[in-house]
Amino acid sequence: MGEAIYPSNFSRIIKIKGVVNWSEVYGFIKAWFKNKRYDIHETTYKDKPDSVEGTNKLECAITAERKIDEYYMFQISVAIKGWGLIPIKDKTKNNKSIYKGRIRFIIDTWVVEDYDNIMEHGAVAQKLKYFLRRTVKGRMTNCVFADYVHYETVMFINDLKKILDLYAESEAFRQKIG
Repeated sequence: MGEAIYPSNFSRIIKIKGVVNWSEVYGFIKAWFKNKRYDIHETTYKDKPDSVEGTNKLECAITAERKIDEYYMFQISVAIKGWGLIPIKDKTKNNKSIYKGRIRFIIDTWVVEDYDNIMEHGAVAQKLKYFLRRTVKGRMTNCVFADYVHYETVMFINDLKKILDLYAESEAFRQKIG
């Protein structure tokens, strides 16, 4: 794997304490990335009983990757952790996982450069990689790709907040003055 260039140096975190339809949220995350033409890799999925009797512990890690060209790739990582989750019976008998408890979503974004390591073989290729990073490709990464993957991440977070019923139609900074 190539070098990851971080368009932002912080993780986006969503915390929720309440009732969550896990089947709907999980299905939404996979469908959203599939609709945006990302390849989805699920590295971790654990939904097991916790040490406290009657509660569950949830861990899920999803990495979505989309190749832009032969040199650059977008990567969005979603890590989900839930604890103290009490299963709620589904009255519709659709076999859905509905939990009441605390869940945290951590979303990270990257622009990965040289993901196939095509510029790693030989001194000339490495010098060419350094030159491209300083000139043409570096400007593309800093000006275009970093902004674009940030914009897609913000769209994903807004849609996720709508599914979790955390999205506000108005904000304090968007109110009319005077």
